[in-house]
Amino acid sequence: MHRILSTSLVALAATVLLSACESSSQPQLDFQLTACPTGQQAVNGNIVLTFTEPVLLTTVNDGNIAVTNAGTGFQLPGTLSLSADGKTITFRPSDQLPFETKLRIRVQNLLTADRTTPFPAVKLCEITTVPPPITQLLFTQLPGVSGFTVRGGSMFVADSGYVIVATVPVFRRTILGWEDVFTSPFLSSGNDVSFLSRNHGFTAHQQARLVRGAILETFNAGQTFDTVFFLQNQSINRLFFRRRGNTDTLPFGVVGGGSTGNARFLKYRPQTHTFESVGNFATTSNVTDIDFPPNDTTKGIAVSGGTLFSDNTLIPGRVWQTTNAGVTWTEVAGGVTPNNAVNWAGVAIRAAGDIFVTGGGGYILHGTPSGGGYTFTRILQNAVPNPDSTNFQALQYNDVQFAPDDQQLGWIVGAQLIAGLGVPRFQGLIFQTKDGGNTWVRTGVIGADSFGAEFPRLIRIVAFSSKSVWLLGDGGTVLSYQP
Repeated sequence: MHRILSTSLVALAATVLLSACESSSQPQLDFQLTACPTGQQAVNGNIVLTFTEPVLLTTVNDGNIAVTNAGTGFQLPGTLSLSADGKTITFRPSDQLPFETKLRIRVQNLLTADRTTPFPAVKLCEITTVPPPITQLLFTQLPGVSGFTVRGGSMFVADSGYVIVATVPVFRRTILGWEDVFTSPFLSSGNDVSFLSRNHGFTAHQQARLVRGAILETFNAGQTFDTVFFLQNQSINRLFFRRRGNTDTLPFGVVGGGSTGNARFLKYRPQTHTFESVGNFATTSNVTDIDFPPNDTTKGIAVSGGTLFSDNTLIPGRVWQTTNAGVTWTEVAGGVTPNNAVNWAGVAIRAAGDIFVTGGGGYILHGTPSGGGYTFTRILQNAVPNPDSTNFQALQYNDVQFAPDDQQLGWIVGAQLIAGLGVPRFQGLIFQTKDGGNTWVRTGVIGADSFGAEFPRLIRIVAFSSKSVWLLGDGGTVLSYQP
């Protein structure tokens, strides 16, 4: 009886103890990932995971939340953060994610914030990043001209010609690369170059010490240059010269320049070998680009830059036209830059008569002839994101040109700000049209990173023909189009 009683007491005590433990424990929570991320993942975006219960912060680490490249298995670096309510974990990649790549997200070993419920099992999610913005790689990188910005260029035959660098020198393209044909310690910068043949050409430079722009001319392929014109207290930015025919020794020429507070137009008089001021407008800034249609030196178009002062006072960019070969210029109504665009940088006129204007703030205008002027429509407004709508230079389109022998084929170039701390860093942009500007497709550079998207800021287009085009830009960049 004693042994039986003792055994019964032991069993009874165990039952009482177990009941006490069960009554003091907290119920298990329904701790789950609400759903795997869906849709295409932006390469510059974060990955967000939402849970049904708050997560214990100490369990949020890269061992428990891992994002890997599904193809290679390599874990992607990044940082993890927990929302204030504890229910959302955000993964911020350290670098841009690769385009069109499957990613795998592994979730494990998490614990609820009250420490009662572990994550039930290993959870795997798969997402795919967005496809690359560029599907056509049409340009190749030529050997660099120098380490500085290439501001202007001119071809006298396909893929052969001259370029000018911001730091003064003029280079000629040869079979072996780029040959430095001119530099001078008396000049402070190089702005533009225009050659009518291998031997005969003009350059635009600046003399900072004497505060004046200068036009130089060569008749021997750059072996010697003579200064043929000075513009005191102003700069000379754009040269437009054209031979009227293969045997014409008196070329057509129009020049644009000015200063912060005025736009200046000059007409070249080949009979007297002089430059005549034919327009000076104090309502805008420097002339930044000039264009005439193929085989036409009568009707031309030009644009001027703008200046934004520190007190937010704006001198806007404007659009100008001539109908008498550049003898007189008049402002085009409706062509004033919006405040967030500030400047116009490039312009093109097609044989059909319509024009395209490019500038700051991501602005590109298409102008169709209307009553002696143009009706403007903004295009490509959302083609690429504007990283800073308060900074007109954050998305700047610098030039537009059409092939002289195929007016359906054209290009727009510019740059997008991709780093704003310290020295700003820009990524070049190229758009191409094959239907006269009705539709535009973003294109890239063969061999460039990010599926051809990473290359320097582009400044100018030299369109010799539909088979030969140069794009000029920062860091001595010359891109070549030879389909």
